[in-house]
Amino acid sequence: MCFVLGRFLLGYWAGRKGLLAALDQNLSLLRRIFVVALATGLAATVLSYVQAPMRAAWPIIDIEPVKMLIRVLLRAGPLGIGIAYATGFALLFRLPSWARRLSVLVPLGRMALTNYVTQSLFGIALFYGIGLGVGPDFGMAGILVAWVLILSLQIWWSRAWLTHFTQGPFEWAWRWLTYGRRPKLRNGTGALERAPAS
Repeated sequence: MCFVLGRFLLGYWAGRKGLLAALDQNLSLLRRIFVVALATGLAATVLSYVQAPMRAAWPIIDIEPVKMLIRVLLRAGPLGIGIAYATGFALLFRLPSWARRLSVLVPLGRMALTNYVTQSLFGIALFYGIGLGVGPDFGMAGILVAWVLILSLQIWWSRAWLTHFTQGPFEWAWRWLTYGRRPKLRNGTGALERAPAS
């Protein structure tokens, strides 16, 4: 629970600071965040492979406080990699040639909550035992193929949806719950082109 709350607080801080909305003003900070987050993620990934042999080789560190510290550090790894991805994309977006290539992902990002929820539902249906169980039956190759198909579908779906609507369905519901009034959803054909990218 604390780990999830911490992620929300990091996102809240980034939003309040305008970290991604004002890239040029925050360029130095974004570069530092990218380097630290990437280093943290890579270090935690290496630790995940070496921690068990280290504890076996040195029984003195195979104690509960050390194991708890290792668990905390291992949880910081995916967070660091995620932050490095986000800041890396933001830094690449500043370059005109990369901005053109990455613009295909703009609708996907504008419907981030909707895509997160639907991706979770797809994941449960495909990878878990209550669904098709693709992971155990097909291994990482099946997971990679499924991921490419789901992401491609979400990119297409997001663009198609935002052509007719101002925001994703979950974003719309979230704003309704947050602001206490029903926001406009339908905006007619061409909403994607008229709406801001951020």
